[in-house]
Amino acid sequence: MLPLPGNQTGMIGIFEYTNLITNGWFIPLTIFSFFILTFIAMKQLKYETPRIMLMSGFFSFFLSLLVWGAGLLSGKMLLLIFAVFIASAIWDYTS
Repeated sequence: MLPLPGNQTGMIGIFEYTNLITNGWFIPLTIFSFFILTFIAMKQLKYETPRIMLMSGFFSFFLSLLVWGAGLLSGKMLLLIFAVFIASAIWDYTS
């Protein structure tokens, strides 16, 4: 049985409850959605794919740092997002 939301007084409480209900997947999937939306928006502007991956990875990593600082993202997920950012930077540098 899942707990009732109770009295949520701010956005952090709502995100914590939503993350609890989804077994910790709400915030990582939100960051992934942000990555995809940034990728599509940059693709519409006709940038090259390695450069798009680098910009999307950077913006997603910056967002994940903020969310991690608020205590809503685990360190493992932060490292995974950082690894994607570094891999995209290497791909952009070598292309």
